[in-house]
Order: sequence, then C-alpha cells, then structure tokens
Amino acid sequence: PMASDPNAAVSRAYGVYMPTRGVNQRGRFIINPKGTIMAVEVITGPVGRNVKELSRQIQAMQAVARNPGTAAPAGWKPGD
Repeated sequence: PMASDPNAAVSRAYGVYMPTRGVNQRGRFIINPKGTIMAVEVITGPVGRNVKELSRQIQAMQAVARNPGTAAPAGWKPGD
C-alpha cells in the first residue's frame, strides 16, 4: 500500500523528513513480509515516481524469493 504521512511520524522513522523545511521528501520503501527493507528510493523536489517500475521491482523480488539462487537482472520483466 501507498500512504500519506501528514504528521511526519513515518517520515521521521525512515529518515526522509526535512525538519528545516517542515516537509517530507518523497520516499519509497519496499519491505518484504519478514520486515526487511529490500529497496529505498528518495526523491527531493517536484519529481514523481514511476509506479510501473515499482511494480516491476516488486514482481522481480517476489520471483527471486520463490526461486532461491536466481536473480532478476536489469530490465527483467515478468516471464523472463
């Protein structure tokens, strides 16, 4: 799920809160079911994130988790 953080509690916990400006950086964290952070992306300013790339990365991580010893190289797509 994606969420907003109006009180900055989550942003502070993950280190993406900018106290001097009173705003959150745009942060994206992929966390596996065991609670391990698998990927982090932090973007400042007015640059958006790519939801298709996020989906591809999650699918690649799931595929690798199902098949230990495998890898998903750059540009991997479901079915590769």
